[in-house]
Amino acid sequence: MFTAPDVRSYEKTMGKNIESADDWFREFDEIREGLAKARSVVEGLAKQMPLEVSEVLATLDQELRSIERVTDSLSWYFCRNPLRKFLTGQRLSREEFYLLAARGIIVIPSENASEEAYEAFAQYLYEDNEQMGYINPSERPDPPPVPTGNGGWTQEVNGMKIGIVPENVRISFLRPDQLNFFRDFRPELFSRFRKD
Repeated sequence: MFTAPDVRSYEKTMGKNIESADDWFREFDEIREGLAKARSVVEGLAKQMPLEVSEVLATLDQELRSIERVTDSLSWYFCRNPLRKFLTGQRLSREEFYLLAARGIIVIPSENASEEAYEAFAQYLYEDNEQMGYINPSERPDPPPVPTGNGGWTQEVNGMKIGIVPENVRISFLRPDQLNFFRDFRPELFSRFRKD
């Protein structure tokens, strides 16, 4: 069963500034910058060395390029893709949920089992024939929704999309488990949904 603290932790998250994610992005960027500087040094040395040393340096340069590709892949996997999926309202896997939690974007209360936190969070994913995304309880109808270009609608705060306004959620499109969840555990939020 889901308890109110599980749900409330998600609500706190939606209003939280996601600058903590910048730390992870910066670390990957710092690795990339360091590799670029190292490659520049290797290339400079290769131009000044005899041919046999230049060949060794060329091999080193290829290894540095390989490390750059791995760094880019890890950055996408651990940082950019989970955040992109969250902000565009795509279903997160359990792993992606915990990656975002580790970055401080989603808060999991320490007193709750982590499985309960993921299951509660999953209830906030909403989709109808006009929009898809995570319901953001902290949002109000103002400012108006902004089209995303892919058929969805999101709110923007400081240029950051942060979810679906509860007043834009249509009860008739809730899954049966969502309907029970919001009606039983979040009646105040449920009362904000459209009854059409």
